[in-house]
Amino acid sequence: GSVRRIEVFDKDENLVYRAEFVRMQTVSDFEVPKELRLSNGSQVSLKLVVDRFWPNVSVSEDLFTLAKPD
Repeated sequence: GSVRRIEVFDKDENLVYRAEFVRMQTVSDFEVPKELRLSNGSQVSLKLVVDRFWPNVSVSEDLFTLAKPD
């Protein structure tokens, strides 16, 4: 099986947020989300649809270096 939903609760067991993998897709042998739904305990939600996914893309290490603020 695979993870389809993640829920986070506060210390009083109230739902803080939920992330649901509504639909998955296979891209270059990777199982990745196609549609994701994020919501909070008040049913405010965001739906994210992934149209393109590029696995194993070369990324320069300097992209992860934060510049000092002015």
